[in-house]
Amino acid sequence: MKAQLRKYLLRLQSVSDITTKIYSAPAPEGETNPMILLSRVSGDSTHTNAGILGRSEELWQIDCYADTGDQCEELKEAVRTGLDAYTGFMDDIEVFSTTLERIDDLSFIEGDGSENSEHRKELEFRIIHSEALADYVTTTTTTTTTTTI
Repeated sequence: MKAQLRKYLLRLQSVSDITTKIYSAPAPEGETNPMILLSRVSGDSTHTNAGILGRSEELWQIDCYADTGDQCEELKEAVRTGLDAYTGFMDDIEVFSTTLERIDDLSFIEGDGSENSEHRKELEFRIIHSEALADYVTTTTTTTTTTTI
């Protein structure tokens, strides 16, 4: 799901106008802002007595980083409006539901306005989606018995 989520965000014009740097957390060393970091917080597959349904529910943390508060807010809004309530396909994975669970402003602003300030907005989305069918393919063997009378 991580690769599909990354590609989906890159296809959003409002996001790619600000940045094309979308990584799995942590960021590559020395990377500069603006950027987005993706982290899978939790997730599980849906099971019944009959087995796996091929459906998963995951919680994703999406952190938006920028050099200014305004740019960070713009990037957060681009992600929020592009992903909240999304249903459809992300490549080969069908998304049944995408719900914004939480937004936090985790910016740290130095009192003197120095470059040690960090502008960061954190969003959490609950995404319910299909799982890759290849993970659950089972083979069935049929045996035929012929009786001659």
